[in-house]
Amino acid sequence: MRLTGFIVLAVGMANLCFIPLQAQEASGAAVGVVKKENSDTAKSMKSILDTITDNSDEPVWAQALDLVELGDSEKVKDELDKNLENASSGKKIAISFALLANGWQREGAKPLEDIIRDGKAPLQRRIDAAAVMGNHGGEYVKARLRAILRIKDLPELLKVELAKSLWKLSYDSSAADLLVAIATNSASLASRNEAALSLGRFGRYDRVREELVRISRMPGEDGDEARALLVLDDKNKKNVSRDEFAEELIGEVIKLIRTNYAYDNTDPDESEQIKSKNLASSAARALVRSLDDFNDYLNEEDYQEMLNSMHGDYGGIGAYVGMRDGYFTILTPMWGKPAYKAGLQSMDIITKIDGDDVTKLDLNKTVKKLKGKPGTPVKVTVVRKGFDEPKDFVIMRDLITMPMIFTQRLPGDIGYVRLTGFQEDPYRNISTSSELKKALLKFEKDGGIKGLVLDLRNNPGGLLSEAVGVCENFLERNKLIVYSKGKISRRRNYTSRILGEPTYTGPLVVLINGGSASASEIVSGALRDHKRATLVGQKSFGKGSVQMLLPVNTTNNSTRLKLTIAKYYLPSGECIHGRDKGIKPHVDIEERKLEGVGRDLRLKEIENRDISIWLEQKFDANKDKFMAVLEYDNNDPQAYPGFNELYEILTKKYPKLNLDKETVRTELRSTLFSFLRESRGIMNYPVDIESSDVLQRGLVVIGEKIGGLPDIALYNSFKDKFKDEKKDEKLAKNDVKEKTPEEAAKK
Repeated sequence: MRLTGFIVLAVGMANLCFIPLQAQEASGAAVGVVKKENSDTAKSMKSILDTITDNSDEPVWAQALDLVELGDSEKVKDELDKNLENASSGKKIAISFALLANGWQREGAKPLEDIIRDGKAPLQRRIDAAAVMGNHGGEYVKARLRAILRIKDLPELLKVELAKSLWKLSYDSSAADLLVAIATNSASLASRNEAALSLGRFGRYDRVREELVRISRMPGEDGDEARALLVLDDKNKKNVSRDEFAEELIGEVIKLIRTNYAYDNTDPDESEQIKSKNLASSAARALVRSLDDFNDYLNEEDYQEMLNSMHGDYGGIGAYVGMRDGYFTILTPMWGKPAYKAGLQSMDIITKIDGDDVTKLDLNKTVKKLKGKPGTPVKVTVVRKGFDEPKDFVIMRDLITMPMIFTQRLPGDIGYVRLTGFQEDPYRNISTSSELKKALLKFEKDGGIKGLVLDLRNNPGGLLSEAVGVCENFLERNKLIVYSKGKISRRRNYTSRILGEPTYTGPLVVLINGGSASASEIVSGALRDHKRATLVGQKSFGKGSVQMLLPVNTTNNSTRLKLTIAKYYLPSGECIHGRDKGIKPHVDIEERKLEGVGRDLRLKEIENRDISIWLEQKFDANKDKFMAVLEYDNNDPQAYPGFNELYEILTKKYPKLNLDKETVRTELRSTLFSFLRESRGIMNYPVDIESSDVLQRGLVVIGEKIGGLPDIALYNSFKDKFKDEKKDEKLAKNDVKEKTPEEAAKK
């Protein structure tokens, strides 16, 4: 039911109790008027559509607008749907225009897509259909445009219109990239001109200025428009340079707010907010955050809080956090820390802390609410993909220290190393890179390894120096790892400085995903560009920028501007920073998701810790048996001692879930690994191969490099699992930017 229907229904019900008999009769008469109007609607629609000539490709925009004027009632929609049947392409476009304009996305998009895909339809009609999708589309239409653009052998002019529509709806960089490619490489003059002019209309002069200059020398409409766009670009550049205009504008807005805004002077918060100083702080914060999510303006309180957090002990939840698309997001819960124990996951969005809405607070204020005295609880409300509604988690704050790496020798002499971050601890004289080197040397001392899996999934990064140090364990001397450059800083190269051979020179696979950021992306990108490692997993986060705290003279240096002053570039010249960027893996594979009954049980287990409580009671007496199933349980529930007892407990407690033994086995296995780390301090098994598709795929890649994985039950269980997906070399050549520094320099 559409919104107008709700409004009408509410009004009708509200008046119903007060209508006398005479008024009810009048109400009945009104129904007759509606029927007459419906009849008139059908006639009007027919007369509009009859003006569209079937065998012509004349624009139908006037008729489309007339159809929109008929309204958005269900009757109008029914009439539009009826007229779609057996309609010509021109009539379909006009009808679809009206459907989309009135909010009926799927009904309006389908006939347009049919026309676009119809190779026998007139090209102009196909172009018009694509244009309509960009004029009134929504999320569904955006998805369909992306799907259509994947079709091979579309006419170039049609591709241009599709890309224009996608850009209008989403500012999708791939749409701009396609237009640039056509504007610079097409053999068709019409396609080249239209693509370049479109980018100019969108304000993307920088990408096609040379093409616009070329077109401006031509006679006709294209030349006239190109000349006008170039004049407009020059004018815009002059206006942008007027910093005094920006200062005057912000100052005037603050004065207008102070003079005219109707605030509640009895409310202390509103009274404080309306002060000029606070309005200016809000304006500064909004200004820098409009550039990227990593910028910020720190007022006196924020800056002092930051200084305090750098010294002394404080209690926290143990998670890396940040702003993602404007929401306070858990980037990575630290392994074994309070947030992890409570069940928080990467990409969880926190909307409330102790019942207070934090969706409008900045990053620093939200973090401040999470901090507190060790041993005190904090309740967070979480929105997560898969949740039907927000869910509360209670987290017990603690002092936050954590291991830098986890290591494990996997069957077949394959090494596994997971880095939790890129840090150094001067008090203990250790760092991530030095701990990694120790682990690699220990592997060698214990008999050597045939291959290595470096796990950087959900690793949020850390120190640049440690990213360089980690790479030095795998790269030869004087290899470029990353460089930075910005407006106020010249290019600075960071290269490997080791003496002698790298610590490890054998086959290497690096695991990454959307939680791999910053230093993780530098390491994985550098190893990729030097063809030193195969990347497996999903595209990384896309954080490759340098922030500096700049003192603000206006506040007597009591505040700071946290500003991006440089960006990092990989050896190939690729900048990884941006929402649509990041490191693409050679082998793209997603970790399996928990759905259905399994997901429901996981949520219950998080609330009540049922399986953990049961393990606490049973583990010590059956330790050897539990430890025996860690490597591989052969998918057998009975391999776990006392399994039937646990199954009976859970099925009785949660009868509505209709649990099966396989679901309980999966949950018990997952909980067992966490239980060993958190309750028994056993760190020898930091990873569960059996439950991770990404790690399994990485091991298959290692197997290809070393002549095959060993013939054991664990590896045999997934050796053939990915045989239809082994496209590493093709993916590396076609989808992954993998130029070496030498190749990039030649270009």
